[in-house]
Amino acid sequence: MVTVESLKRDKCVWCAKEQEGVVVTFDDGSISGFVCWSDFRKLLKARSKQSSAKQEKTPNTGDG
Repeated sequence: MVTVESLKRDKCVWCAKEQEGVVVTFDDGSISGFVCWSDFRKLLKARSKQSSAKQEKTPNTGDG
């Protein structure tokens, strides 16, 4: 899960360029600070792939 705190123009903690973006905090603590829109999308996409991979590796323990 990610929390978006504000929208502004600042220096991205990921690419170090000054651009528009958001201040974010990922619940696992991996990224916290300002990221530009481009890197924010990349981070979300990477996170969704990691989440999908974890779900595929989790065995089905249900009865059906």
